[in-house]
Amino acid sequence: MKNIAVIGTGYVGLVTGTCLAETGNNVICVDIDKDKIAKLKKGSITIYEPQLDVVFERNQKQGRLHFTTDLKEAIDASELIFLALPTPPGEDGSADLSYILGVSADIGHLLVDSYKFTRHWHKMPKRNSMWFRILNFFAKVLQWKIS
Repeated sequence: MKNIAVIGTGYVGLVTGTCLAETGNNVICVDIDKDKIAKLKKGSITIYEPQLDVVFERNQKQGRLHFTTDLKEAIDASELIFLALPTPPGEDGSADLSYILGVSADIGHLLVDSYKFTRHWHKMPKRNSMWFRILNFFAKVLQWKIS
């Protein structure tokens, strides 16, 4: 079992976090939207995916799925970090990386005396950025296993 943080609780983040918890991992999902986190803590799912409600409820009750707005809390408690942040297309079709770069900078400031493995989980516009090719290369080199 791994301790995993999922940054972002939109469609990709909530499904990813719930499924990672279902495989036996301890998952803490982070979002800046306080209202969304309050709903998730109370057991209300904020998106629709068939059967997600069943898996979500089971993992919350079994204590493997948690929610917070505190990035530091999530980073300190985790050994693996997934970024599930929006990458909307810009006017030229390239990905807007501002959310990813902003959170990456925040994480960098929090990792003073330790290291973590970070992976970006995303829905990308067609024009992939070189940044993600580099991240994918390092993910393959490290051959990190979740379970």
